[in-house]
Amino acid sequence: MAPGIGRSSWFTVSGSSSTIYYDIDKASSDLESLECINKWYIDNVQEIRNKVQVDYLAFMEREDGPVGAITKKDKISSELCIPSFIVRPRRRIRASRLKGVRAEELCGRKVVIISDVATTGRSVRRIVDILKEYDAQTVGVVTIVYRHYQGDQEDLKTSFKKNSIEFRYADDNLVRYQQK
Repeated sequence: MAPGIGRSSWFTVSGSSSTIYYDIDKASSDLESLECINKWYIDNVQEIRNKVQVDYLAFMEREDGPVGAITKKDKISSELCIPSFIVRPRRRIRASRLKGVRAEELCGRKVVIISDVATTGRSVRRIVDILKEYDAQTVGVVTIVYRHYQGDQEDLKTSFKKNSIEFRYADDNLVRYQQK
């Protein structure tokens, strides 16, 4: 696997156990890994775009600031020629939840959410809900790691499928991008 992505037994911030580890700093410090991850994101968004119109890419800001996939925002957006913006789910003031797009620009638009890791799915679901508030439709979610948390919440794959949201995650298939 790419540096920064590995298998081991460890615990997540949410307290669940996981066999997949993703360290964005380590993965981003290795240029080959960074290119591999960028290509994976780009290919998966393109596959979604081949099926449905994609007007925007939404990148999620974590509670503690812009980390994770945001470091790749401009590269992915530029390669795909799709405008992007940042969603800040923890902001209480509605006007400050979006960065890089005006709320009225999202009305009726189709959006793919890009994240680095989904554990419980709470953050990704929150972004879907926020986009609905702006009358935007989420048509896809692309994340490197999906940990399928065994909690009360419905599995993300099942939940998104019911809502016609394509859900793509790398897990082990990221290895083939390193071999190209």
